[in-house]
Amino acid sequence: MKRENFWVKLSSADRLTRAGPPYDDVAPFARRMAEIAPGRCLWGSDWPHTGVFDSKRMPADGQLLDLLLSWFSEEQRKAILVKNPCKLLEP
Repeated sequence: MKRENFWVKLSSADRLTRAGPPYDDVAPFARRMAEIAPGRCLWGSDWPHTGVFDSKRMPADGQLLDLLLSWFSEEQRKAILVKNPCKLLEP
């Protein structure tokens, strides 16, 4: 992520976790990515969660979106959700 040509989609907390909801074990990784490359992080819901065939493992999309509130500041959320995606549209 320290290289300018790398971007990261902050998603899949439900797939990365070893502890399960509320995915506290994934938070340090996501926060570190936003710290290293604040201008190259994006959010992705991963909906419709392909590859999840067990309803007990199906993540709650609202809960995943709420992670943005608990993991990132308002300024970081604005970058992740608005400013950074707009950069990808620039010529």
